[in-house]
Amino acid sequence: MHDVSYANKIVAALVAQGVPKGAAGRAVVKVSLSPFSHVKPERLKETARVIAGSEGYQNMALEVRTASFTISCSSCGRESEHREAVFSCPHCGSTSFNLKPYEEFCIDSVENKEG
Repeated sequence: MHDVSYANKIVAALVAQGVPKGAAGRAVVKVSLSPFSHVKPERLKETARVIAGSEGYQNMALEVRTASFTISCSSCGRESEHREAVFSCPHCGSTSFNLKPYEEFCIDSVENKEG
């Protein structure tokens, strides 16, 4: 169900950016998706294509990248940024770390390619 929620956010962003519907409306939407998300990039692309198409945005292209996240090690106190799931601190090997707050899904940009 998260894929539907994210796809609806993408459509809302298209509307907010004034992308015209129909054949004239062309847009590239770039999003970031957490590596911990239950939504896979291909599933999000397909869901967004269907929902955006049903709203008149048939020419929308979606680019999905993996969001970065930061962990803070409880043992050595160091922080490190990652784009893939990690299970230990890369500095000391400890498995005691905290995941810093971040967004699981983020719309990075909407490029209106009108015309």
